[in-house]
Amino acid sequence: MAEAKFSANPGEYSHLIRAQDSAGLMALLTFPEQEARVVDRVGGKAATFGQDVDIDGKPTNTNYKVAPAVVADLYRDWVMPLTKEVQVAYLLRRLD
Repeated sequence: MAEAKFSANPGEYSHLIRAQDSAGLMALLTFPEQEARVVDRVGGKAATFGQDVDIDGKPTNTNYKVAPAVVADLYRDWVMPLTKEVQVAYLLRRLD
C-alpha cells in the first residue's frame, strides 16, 4: 500500500523521506473520509458474517458473535493506526 502511494506522488513523499519527517508522512497517508468508509464497511461485514444463518442465508437470531461496533472500533483504533505506522517505517527507508 505504501509503495503504491509513493509511486502516485514520488516527489512529495521523497521530500518527506529525505527530511525523515514521520509526522508529515503520516499526514500524507491519512485520508479521514476514506478511513471512515472503511470502518463502516468493517462494521457492516461484522454484522453480516457475525451471526448464525440458516441454509437460505437468513439470520437464525439477532445475536452477534461479537458486536459489530466493537469490531469497527478495533479496526479504527488499532488496525489502521498500526498499519500506517508500518507504512511510515517502510517509507522512511524507501530511498536507502
